[in-house]
Amino acid sequence: NDNIPIILLTGLKDLEVLVKAVNIHISNFIQKPVDFDELMKAIHTIYKVQQLKKEISFKNNLIEQYKQTVDRSSIVSKTDPRGIITYVNEQFCIISGYKEEELLGYSHNIVRHPDMESNLFEFLWYTIKQLKQPWIGEIKNRRKDGTSYWVHSVINPILDTNGNIVEYIAIRTDITQQKTIANYFESQLKISTKNFEKAFQLQKEYEKAIDRDRKTSCRERV
Repeated sequence: NDNIPIILLTGLKDLEVLVKAVNIHISNFIQKPVDFDELMKAIHTIYKVQQLKKEISFKNNLIEQYKQTVDRSSIVSKTDPRGIITYVNEQFCIISGYKEEELLGYSHNIVRHPDMESNLFEFLWYTIKQLKQPWIGEIKNRRKDGTSYWVHSVINPILDTNGNIVEYIAIRTDITQQKTIANYFESQLKISTKNFEKAFQLQKEYEKAIDRDRKTSCRERV
């Protein structure tokens, strides 16, 4: 059981036996006659290692739960420093219409919509690659079947201790419905504005006609 630390107290000095002890994950071994201080130091070291393992296990468990929470609620992907997709979650596959194996190894150009201007992506890459800062914005993408969808994106560069980019992580939220509603009201506003301008112009023409008629009537009476 790897979770049970074992200290081997032995009078043997055979190297082969000591190698076997290491291979079966003996935590430590002490040559006889046993020195009490040396034994206590070994126990203390093992204790610290065990506590560290528990702490790491606890943090890994938390991280996994955080990941599951994000995966359930957001569209997530990771890329290497070149922008090649190395991970997509289920939500990404659902909204894009692609299977995981159809996305891994490719860039996000696979879902890029032709309506999006290239200067947006140039600024995006400048922000995350050169400035090494998060980029936040809205992007229109294209599904496998050709239909479009909108996402609010947060793309963050992940750096090592030397400040080098290890990978990029993107977390997105589907805002297609909000965009559809906004576009609808925007088009209705344009129609309303156009109708108002037309009505206003007709009113002006009507006022001019009345004014001409009034002037004509006045001249006839004179």
